[in-house]
Amino acid sequence: MFSPQIHLREVLPTIRQLLQTYQQPQEWLAGVELQTRHFLVRVPFVGAFSSGKSSLLNALMGESLLSTNVDPQTSIPAELAYGKPERFTLCFPDNTVRPLARSQVLELQAGQAPAGTWLDLHVECDTLARLHHLKLVDMPGWDSGNGQHGRAIDDYVERSLAYCIVVSAEEGGLHASIRAALAELQLHDMPVIAVISKADKKSPDDVQEVARQVAREIEGISGRAPLRVVTVSARTHMVHELDDALQELEALAEPLFLHSVTRPFVARLRPLVQYLDVLLNREDLDREKIVLEKMRVAEEIKLFETRLGQETAQLDASLPAVLEAILLHVRNRLHEQLEAWTVAALAGRDVSVQIDQAIRLGMTSGIQAEFDVVMRRYFERVGDFTPAVLDIDLRIPEGASVAKDTDAGLDRAMIQMVADQAIDLLANRFPVAKVLKPLLLGLIDILQRIFANRGKAEVAQAQRHEEIRMHLLNQVFPQIQQAARTALQTTLQAHVQQAKAGIVAAAEQQLAQRQAALAMLDADLAQGDMAFQQKRRQYETDRHTVQSIIDACEQA
Repeated sequence: MFSPQIHLREVLPTIRQLLQTYQQPQEWLAGVELQTRHFLVRVPFVGAFSSGKSSLLNALMGESLLSTNVDPQTSIPAELAYGKPERFTLCFPDNTVRPLARSQVLELQAGQAPAGTWLDLHVECDTLARLHHLKLVDMPGWDSGNGQHGRAIDDYVERSLAYCIVVSAEEGGLHASIRAALAELQLHDMPVIAVISKADKKSPDDVQEVARQVAREIEGISGRAPLRVVTVSARTHMVHELDDALQELEALAEPLFLHSVTRPFVARLRPLVQYLDVLLNREDLDREKIVLEKMRVAEEIKLFETRLGQETAQLDASLPAVLEAILLHVRNRLHEQLEAWTVAALAGRDVSVQIDQAIRLGMTSGIQAEFDVVMRRYFERVGDFTPAVLDIDLRIPEGASVAKDTDAGLDRAMIQMVADQAIDLLANRFPVAKVLKPLLLGLIDILQRIFANRGKAEVAQAQRHEEIRMHLLNQVFPQIQQAARTALQTTLQAHVQQAKAGIVAAAEQQLAQRQAALAMLDADLAQGDMAFQQKRRQYETDRHTVQSIIDACEQA
């Protein structure tokens, strides 16, 4: 465990007891406890089909657990972490699980697994034991037309520390699908490690030239060099460079723990400090003044909610322009590839995967450039008029992405905890996948109609080229734009209302806590000065305890 994890684990019983003593909400502690015990971030291994990912991970573990002869149409992701005793689980999208025997792992990878499932494999081996906070993910190969590119981004980019891009030395460079993935990962500011596999298939000089070429390509697409470039061979068990690189990633997981677990934990402790400040009666209120203070606070919160409603209405009014700006990003991505797709379609190749990738890139870049900006401004303006009696954390640090996942899907409680503080409502958690799914289902039918008659020999090639080009330009692209507009309009509005609801809920909860503290202070004062002073000493001790925990967390 990281030292911040150890510290958090040690202070949680104290905080739980204090929350119970002062009748404060404590259900959120369950998420903190789970993350403290099981903080894990993913490292997906992605690459073209037959790039050697599964063989490489088998070599790292020193055993043949993963299938290396998988049909790209049927394979499923396999997540690997240390576990003692070992356990193997098939996980379903609805969060249900099914325990597996070791032999069933290979069967499921090679057979027909249910859609959307993945394998959660906890294995007792020295390599994984050294990677306490990492889960290595064996993703199915790309270039197979089965949508694995989308799943590797949608399901993992928000829960991953870095991606390992696996390129066979025999390939010599990046496949087109990997290039598209890197472009999307760059939008999420996701670092990568370049892994040159099958190094035994080429001479050392040739392998190094491939490594340099891959590094240049990655830097050209991502705008920065890969974290590491390593060469490996599963057949000869030459994996020490990759092992070293993963150890470096393990060390990088600690800042993510501080951002994803420690910071929200501190945010939830601050209202307790405020509660104790009221009980300490630093403002020297008497019982009559307490009644007036209750009224004043209620009126202040009411005014805040009125202004919040006005600010949200202005944000709603800006959404049509934001929507059109996002759609322009999508349009530009589509038009950039128009000629290439026309040529590919003319040659009889299905370009639906490439169109999928272009839509994803356009939508992601548009949301980040347009919607993310207005949401940041919204939170800043709300923060400016938030009353002092509230302690709602509306700070949005640049580059801070998301709360990383814990083991076994335990991130939900943590996500809710962060959402209560309105941090988790930015566009970098925008549900692009949910918008894309219905859009792309319709796109399949559209593309089938485009290519239905592509085999007619009597149509001249030049005429076919222009027909396909104009069909894409005048029919397919507008249909994509319209489908995206419909889906995005609803989602943008829902996102804004979710942001407002999160702030209102936090304000109302803190109002209730403030009023409860004033009521408790009134009861204390009614017992006389001597009894109050005795309680006050306990309040002072408890406040010091909580503030000391906050200070230690912030200094970590």
